[in-house]
Amino acid sequence: MESPDSLKILKVATRMLMDFIVILEKKETVYEVGCKCKDDVISKALKKTLEMTLQDFPVSVIIKDETIVVILPEEISTQPPLPPSPPSLS
Repeated sequence: MESPDSLKILKVATRMLMDFIVILEKKETVYEVGCKCKDDVISKALKKTLEMTLQDFPVSVIIKDETIVVILPEEISTQPPLPPSPPSLS
């Protein structure tokens, strides 16, 4: 049986992936899909889930400020990211 946090992580990852799909459909090249997590343990778990799901896409999944997980294009992942967009695990 999953933990309550596992279910929250799955729900937030799904919302972030749906936002990412909209970006792909619009063929946008500059974007950032982000989520602020309640702690660094959850942010690491969310990052891992997204990395596994998006492994075949040219994106980077990063953690900034210890609790914000962000999906961004691979080529700009070394530049300073844009402010994150919802959803939130608060």
